[in-house]
Amino acid sequence: MNSNRFYLVRFPEGGPSWEFFDGLTVSECPPPPAGSKATVVALVPDGLLYFYQPKGLTAKGERSQRAAVRLQMQHFLPPAGDGQEIAAFRGPSGKVLGLITRPGLRDFMEEHGDVFRRATLVTSAFLLAWSAAEARGVGAWTWGNGSGPRALFAGGDLHYFTGGDEELAERVQAANLDESPADLSWTDVLAALAQHKTRLGRLALPIGSLGGGAGLDASKARRLALVLGLVGLMFCFGEAARWWGARGELQVWRTALRQEYAKVLSDPNVADPYGKLLFRLDQMQNNAVEGVDVLALLTALSRHAPDGFMVKSLSLGTRNGRIEATAPDYAAVETMVAALAGVGGFTFTLDSASNGSGSGPVDVTLGVAY
Repeated sequence: MNSNRFYLVRFPEGGPSWEFFDGLTVSECPPPPAGSKATVVALVPDGLLYFYQPKGLTAKGERSQRAAVRLQMQHFLPPAGDGQEIAAFRGPSGKVLGLITRPGLRDFMEEHGDVFRRATLVTSAFLLAWSAAEARGVGAWTWGNGSGPRALFAGGDLHYFTGGDEELAERVQAANLDESPADLSWTDVLAALAQHKTRLGRLALPIGSLGGGAGLDASKARRLALVLGLVGLMFCFGEAARWWGARGELQVWRTALRQEYAKVLSDPNVADPYGKLLFRLDQMQNNAVEGVDVLALLTALSRHAPDGFMVKSLSLGTRNGRIEATAPDYAAVETMVAALAGVGGFTFTLDSASNGSGSGPVDVTLGVAY
């Protein structure tokens, strides 16, 4: 989001007050038209937040720093009550600030829900002032006036309190500064952020209940969710297409394999040709004489049998066996017997071949010695 031109909405008297920042100055204005795509920064009143400057922070990495700040706050500050939330804000400079919400924040957000729903970014005036001071490298500064909280930052310590000018003067004197702290004005803060081209998305309140997350503004979160949703949808469509293609290919292979099994059965329309073949093989092996390899015998026979050759029965003895089958014609029978000569250690002989009708399949009886 552009930090040079945007709308601001504050709540100085409890109600919304709209302003517009043009990159140099800020002025009062009416709210943007409904449906406008202009950037809107909504400022939660500083009185609904308490800020804490961590000390001796040695953790590296954003996640570790946030966790360390929360641990410090849980140790040094009173426990958070119902409706309160402890969080850590990591500014554009890389420094971390702790914060805790006050009990009235959630009710305030609900009361002004129509305003906050228009916001591109939800943050607070003090958070912007702290970020601007860090961007400019200001060592000592003060912030706040009127009935809101006051702040003094000096010597690396943050004083965040609700007192007036007299208490502020006492705290400045106690800090024993070499020179007076800079008094940050609202225009100076916004101008500093614009000058240093600070991304407004980095200034979101890191409160989950506000939709800000850990520095993500609402519009960026919506865009990220949309992109992730589209990627997930494309992945699902791709996997579905792959599955459908593989399913079709598997069905083709299953049909072809079923047809191959059915070719060697006398009834090709049997419901489970593979199961039928296994059943027949089991019967043959149970009835076989020891020393005869039934599977090798059938393999030798099937490799040289013509198309349309069907085994009807098989009986095996100790040294020889008998095969009854049908073949398409006499020529096919002669070709097969010649091809089976000496195959696999078996000796095949043609015992009989007859065709009672004179046409059609031939009844064949083969002898086999082993």
